[in-house]
Amino acid sequence: DHRDLHSFPTRRSSDLLASARAGALAEFVAGLEAGGAAVEACPTGEAALSAVRAARPDLVVVDESLPDLEPGRLVMGVLMVDAGIATAVVSRLSDEEFHERAEGLGILARVPETAGREDAAALLATLRGLAGS
Repeated sequence: DHRDLHSFPTRRSSDLLASARAGALAEFVAGLEAGGAAVEACPTGEAALSAVRAARPDLVVVDESLPDLEPGRLVMGVLMVDAGIATAVVSRLSDEEFHERAEGLGILARVPETAGREDAAALLATLRGLAGS
């Protein structure tokens, strides 16, 4: 399906959080919602892939602590469904370590494990900057 990326900032985005720790990321989710996103949470990687196939979200945020899939495998699964879906990964790694491990996967950003509203705003700004280019 074709998306008009230039209209992204003016419409409500559709985001998906793949995490079994949705409660721990509540402030991050609240920040995404405050920035205009409708957020669906999935507790497993398989549930997230099913949701991606059904709804084609704009952004998928993958928690590294999923019980069933490693983040890289889930990101690859998302990209196989639709390479236009942006991805970010919640990770305890440093930016440098994360970049080394995730290089080549096209992941938009690393999100800290203790992500809050400011992290959500920064992620949305990065996504909107990408959409505006």
